[in-house]
Amino acid sequence: MERECADTEQEEKLRTSRQSRTKRAALQLTRDWRAVVRLVAGRLALRLRAVLLIALARRPGHERSHSVKQPRRVLILKLDEIGDAVLATPFLRELRRALPEAWVVLVTSPAAHPILELCPYVDRIVQFRRRPRGSSAFLTGPLAAMRFGRTTLRKGFDVAVIPRWYLDEHEATFLAYASHARRRVGYSEKVSEAKAIRNRGYDRLLTEAVEDRQPRHEVEYDLALLAHVAGDRQAPDASLELWLSDSDRGVVSTLLRRHGVDPAEPLVALGIGAGHPKRSWPGDRFAAIGAWMREQYGMRALILGGPDEADEASRVAADVGSAALSLVGATTLRESAAVLEHCRLFVGNDSGLMHLAAGVGVPVVELTCHWVGGDRLHANSPIRFGPWGVPSRILRPASACAPCRDGCEASEPHCILQVGVEEVCQAVASLLADEERPGRSSLTAVDRHGAPPG
Repeated sequence: MERECADTEQEEKLRTSRQSRTKRAALQLTRDWRAVVRLVAGRLALRLRAVLLIALARRPGHERSHSVKQPRRVLILKLDEIGDAVLATPFLRELRRALPEAWVVLVTSPAAHPILELCPYVDRIVQFRRRPRGSSAFLTGPLAAMRFGRTTLRKGFDVAVIPRWYLDEHEATFLAYASHARRRVGYSEKVSEAKAIRNRGYDRLLTEAVEDRQPRHEVEYDLALLAHVAGDRQAPDASLELWLSDSDRGVVSTLLRRHGVDPAEPLVALGIGAGHPKRSWPGDRFAAIGAWMREQYGMRALILGGPDEADEASRVAADVGSAALSLVGATTLRESAAVLEHCRLFVGNDSGLMHLAAGVGVPVVELTCHWVGGDRLHANSPIRFGPWGVPSRILRPASACAPCRDGCEASEPHCILQVGVEEVCQAVASLLADEERPGRSSLTAVDRHGAPPG
């Protein structure tokens, strides 16, 4: 009897195990099938997109070269994120300096609009909201851009400029084409392998597709493109610039006083957020930095980030104690910049906040996931997106963590975990010491090994 029961129990376990394996196999098959469908849909969309590009390029009036010696009506298409908008400020200023009498229209994204809203160098600012991403966006995005361009941007522009070196993920090229500007200037699809695939055929819609594969900072790419629009002129002013209102600064002063923060006391900003999890240094390490800076320098930490970082910011503030204040969710973008104006130092991830700090002249200690020796043209490379124009230190992983190669490709903090608290403390001490040195010269960004990034 006992043997029969044991046999029955064993059979039941085997049956359950087989059913479980069958379910897992079915689930995996479903996932594989969906992946195949997405791949086929994506490739089909790319082919249809290429057909659309060819058809547009063959339309009457799409000549490849137009000479406009002195543009009078200029369209600028800057549809990127917050950090990209900050880095474009020298381009906007120098364009106005080169073309003081031109009528300039700037098209920007909703995300970056608050940063550029008060720009004194343009005559009009227009927002364009791209459709959601996905396989269908390969077609709906260009069609929406063409419709927007026909209805909003067809204003007889002499030149349309796209100051973006890397992928056009926001349909700026289609907007430029739909504007019917006589000249359409942007970086060629041939500048990188990724762009050659994702933006295949885009050069057909430009009258001047600029090829430049030399590793440069985004500020330098933008100013180099300006030379193609307005001609070579005197050496441009490459300094960043932000435009804040009295209201922005007034709100921040009131906010700090309400929380018992004296704007005159030494403050450090901790930028705990980033646009992608792989670029985020752990919160407990930020807490360790905040506590160390309070003990070592008597500095109070102001924690900044986006709405998604609210819980993490609260944990960091709790770990640091009374020496920290989380302002996540309490300020707008421009108000965050006004907060940074009160800070002596910014310590944080590669993010829009980091560029805001540089934009208001605050020294930066940047923590990046892009390892020493990684692809210099990668979207996370400090060569392209490091702190610009301020004293800085850039801390990087010494090597890639498998399976990453050219850059960190993880979906969570990975390569950046190599950056330790002790070396961040050393970078902070070094930067503050240089800031206090009488007659110091401007610092350049260095990585953890003391060499220029890249």
